[in-house]
Amino acid sequence: MKSPVALLMAMLAFATIATAAETVSVVFRVSDKAGNAVRGLTASDFTLQVGGKKRPISKATDVSSAPLRLVVLLDVSGSTVDTPVGSKELTDFFQLFIRRGRDSGAVVMFAGSLTVLQDFTDDAALLGAAVEKAESLKASGGTALYDAVYLAAETLSKAPERTAILVISDGVDTASRHSPDQMRQTLANSRSVLYALSPERLTNGSRPARIFGVPSFSQVAEITGGLAFKPENRKALAPALEKIGMDLRSAYALTYEVTGDAPSPRELRKIQIETSRKGLMLRYPAAIPVPVRE
Repeated sequence: MKSPVALLMAMLAFATIATAAETVSVVFRVSDKAGNAVRGLTASDFTLQVGGKKRPISKATDVSSAPLRLVVLLDVSGSTVDTPVGSKELTDFFQLFIRRGRDSGAVVMFAGSLTVLQDFTDDAALLGAAVEKAESLKASGGTALYDAVYLAAETLSKAPERTAILVISDGVDTASRHSPDQMRQTLANSRSVLYALSPERLTNGSRPARIFGVPSFSQVAEITGGLAFKPENRKALAPALEKIGMDLRSAYALTYEVTGDAPSPRELRKIQIETSRKGLMLRYPAAIPVPVRE
């Protein structure tokens, strides 16, 4: 027979488990009509719906300076022949937006298969050198775009930091083993924001891509809360990258809690964020993974 002390400890343990809470958060962007980031907002400025139900926001945090993990995917398939990857522009981007000791980036090139040119590092020079290597190679082969995004998202899903994927591609997939739906679901579950660059010379009148091609090139980026650009020439590449970098450095996170008796598996549910402040624009993912019991 258990002693009174043992019974009390068991009751306290049960109560602790029964009231345990899981935290759910969503990262999003807020800008004014001119596209400038807006700072200084609080939880009272927002409302959040998850799966069609309003959720009480426990806090709203400016995560603009939070650590970031970024994967850059470079298309070097045959359809990109004679099109510069943009090594100088990307090197400048790394130097401006990858902070030593806080952020990390990786560079992966893909055609019919994927090759990691530089694993995660906070050294902008190493990242730039990897892009230069990709640019020096002769473009050839098919395009495993879905595989590239899928594997990048799968890798980033294990990261505790904010995560992002930057894709430079014409968007025409010809060689992937993963389907568009598999790619989209893995991307959503990873909570990574995706940015897409499709330089004009890459598209050059090719057939519309099933996922990333014009006009659907922007759709996958948008459902993650990201952005898509179609630079008309190499001069337009640097301004597009600067906008992406500034976007990565302006973000909020809304948090709410789900109580229950134990952690549970998560599933994707649609979300909606609104603000009481007039004249502000919000960009957020279409869906986030939440506990099944929620």
